Amino acid sequence: MRFTLLKSSLSKLSLLLLTLLALLLARVLSAEDTAPNDPSAQEQSDLTQLPQPAPERDETLRNQAVAAQLALTDKDTEVTWLGTGKDQFLSLYLADNSGEPFVNALILHDNLQNPDWPGAVRTLRRELTKGGWNTLSIAVPDYRPRPRIPPLEPTEANAASAELDTEATEPPDPEAAGTDSSAANDPAQAAPDPQQLPEELVQRMQLASRFLQEKTAFPLVVIGVGSSATLLLEQARAGNLGDVNGLVIIDPLPLPELGATADLGEDAADIRLPLLDIAPEFNPRSNPKTRADAARRQHQTGYQQRIIRGSYREFKGAEPGLIKAIRGWGEKLYRRR
Repeated sequence: MRFTLLKSSLSKLSLLLLTLLALLLARVLSAEDTAPNDPSAQEQSDLTQLPQPAPERDETLRNQAVAAQLALTDKDTEVTWLGTGKDQFLSLYLADNSGEPFVNALILHDNLQNPDWPGAVRTLRRELTKGGWNTLSIAVPDYRPRPRIPPLEPTEANAASAELDTEATEPPDPEAAGTDSSAANDPAQAAPDPQQLPEELVQRMQLASRFLQEKTAFPLVVIGVGSSATLLLEQARAGNLGDVNGLVIIDPLPLPELGATADLGEDAADIRLPLLDIAPEFNPRSNPKTRADAARRQHQTGYQQRIIRGSYREFKGAEPGLIKAIRGWGEKLYRRR
């Protein structure tokens, strides 16, 4: 009887020891599997900790597609990326094909477009070359003003508590309210500071001007469309267009976030360059009469205005009138007889 009990106890003890040994062995094997014995695996783990390159900007990605398309369909256009690193931007150069070049044109497209945008921009860069112009159309930095979200109307349930709490709480920051936290944390989605746009545009214009002067040393006319036309006016007032010999603004768009009204204002005399102001007959984005009146008051002799009859904002179908106005203006000012 005692022997039977002893045998039973030993069996249970052996089973317990075997179970403990099995658990211990399993833990050892698990630790070996997770240990970084593979040098390549360790190296890959270390690489993931290194800073990753910043994602490409939306503007760059769009224009890479434009460049690839033109490489297949337009052999006459010289596709060049000016600038360095992440600051590179697309430029499209077309030489005069009339045999009698006399002027260079730098073309700045409207906001969120590209240097070969269908309509006015594409027509300008191609058709002007048939009459003595070398054209360079460049990418303009994206302009994305931060949206301002209006405060929510208080409901009846929280109106009383809001009145009682006004002394204990600070008013919300309207700038913070208009910022998307997810976009701020994602460098690919975060909008650039709008205040940096004029400076960045001037830097691009300077690089483009040097590029054109290395090609042919002709007078330089800058043609701005929409928002770019407005920024051109602001830079002309500030005297930041030293290498420029003339300006063409096409239906300038007010940019209130930058304090740019698209009007000449009372400082029109500060613009000391020949200026051609082109506007559509219907639904312009700013008032051309206001600019013409300001130029007249300030005795701005270099100012001329053309209203393209029958045209709307995008000048769709009215591109020939646009080209005719610019060619005629340029012939009188820059062609040597």
